[in-house]
Amino acid sequence: MRVVNCHDFEPGWSWIAPLYRGPPEIEWRSVDTLRSRLVRKLPGPHLGRLRAALEVRSILARHQADLLVSHGNSNGASQLEGIIKTHAQPPFPNGAPPWYVQFSAAVQTNIHQAVTGQETVAQAVQAIANQVNTLKSSG
Repeated sequence: MRVVNCHDFEPGWSWIAPLYRGPPEIEWRSVDTLRSRLVRKLPGPHLGRLRAALEVRSILARHQADLLVSHGNSNGASQLEGIIKTHAQPPFPNGAPPWYVQFSAAVQTNIHQAVTGQETVAQAVQAIANQVNTLKSSG
């Protein structure tokens, strides 16, 4: 799998590449949106993002990537922060229940298997549901 990581960080930022241990084997490619000091002083659109968008478009047009991951500045970040502070609550205020580890493992395993083509999405969802039912029936 070939992943293009487009971001506002330093050139070569590899996102989760150092943590990832395949399969599948992944070829990571980094495209940053940074601008030179001179270009940052120019008025108008963010030319680094325009350059990065054109580079990513070229990569995709040549079929040199299977997945595009984009990280960047969010204009709604402060609004999202307010929503989180106002409405977010821990899913388990008294700590995770004893079955959570098995549930989480089933979700992660089956999503990974669906992403890597080892099973279909429907099979992954069914396997997760089966694990939930097993955990439910065991108390």
